[in-house]
Amino acid sequence: WNVRDLVAHAVGSQVAMAGFVGADVATDADWPAARAAMESVIADPSKLEGVAEGGPFNGMPKHQVIGIACGDLLVHAWDLATAIGADGTLPTDAVQATLMGLQRFPAEMLRSPGMFGAPLPTDDDADPQAKLLAFTGRTA
Repeated sequence: WNVRDLVAHAVGSQVAMAGFVGADVATDADWPAARAAMESVIADPSKLEGVAEGGPFNGMPKHQVIGIACGDLLVHAWDLATAIGADGTLPTDAVQATLMGLQRFPAEMLRSPGMFGAPLPTDDDADPQAKLLAFTGRTA
């Protein structure tokens, strides 16, 4: 992917996930609208009750879909930083939470088309970010 494709994918994914959790967002929303939609859901705990409707997350608790959305942005932030030559260091707490969350999902879901590639090997003593990147099929 080029940078334009990456950003379009990241925004499109956020729009879709926002819709699955019941946020009021147009399917062709831009980043500010997608972000506002997600923030409106996160800001109101009652909106996190229940399950997602539609798409690959149908029936999944809404709070888990929000976790996936956050992890998706985290990994794509690294992708974007790497693509433009910026510092790709991610917040350690967010990295650890994302990795822990992703490791709990069934492999057939995580490795399905449009999701993550095959995990790459890492050393046991690798830092959390390197482990997350390898788990999502990326090389640090």
